[in-house]
Amino acid sequence: MSRRVRAGLLLLLLVAACGGSAAADSPLAHRIEHLEEHGFEVQEMAPEGDPLPEAMAVVQLDGATATIYAYGSEADAVQAAKAFAAEEQAAPDRVRVQREGLTVYLGRAPAGGKLPSVDFEDVVFTAEEEH
Repeated sequence: MSRRVRAGLLLLLLVAACGGSAAADSPLAHRIEHLEEHGFEVQEMAPEGDPLPEAMAVVQLDGATATIYAYGSEADAVQAAKAFAAEEQAAPDRVRVQREGLTVYLGRAPAGGKLPSVDFEDVVFTAEEEH
């Protein structure tokens, strides 16, 4: 085994032993970890949307979802929140949006459903609790 390969394997083992992962680099890593510690089912997703977030995760609620978007700038977070607010105004029983700094939370229930607002508020509170 070459010296480079050994060094690479050693580095990989060191990172794994320290609990490091690609998810740790995500701007949502601490929020996701905290939500999971409190029993929420969270899945990090590939970022999508305009403006494009730096990271994105989905929390499963009872008959709905709460999507968490982490933006790189205040301008992007404000722009996204405004776009989601228009959706919220059109369907207030199904959609809820909340912005906390560079993070935007979007709760959505499917057509004909109702967003469990207490569950959505719990997600936001829990995710923001240590920040």
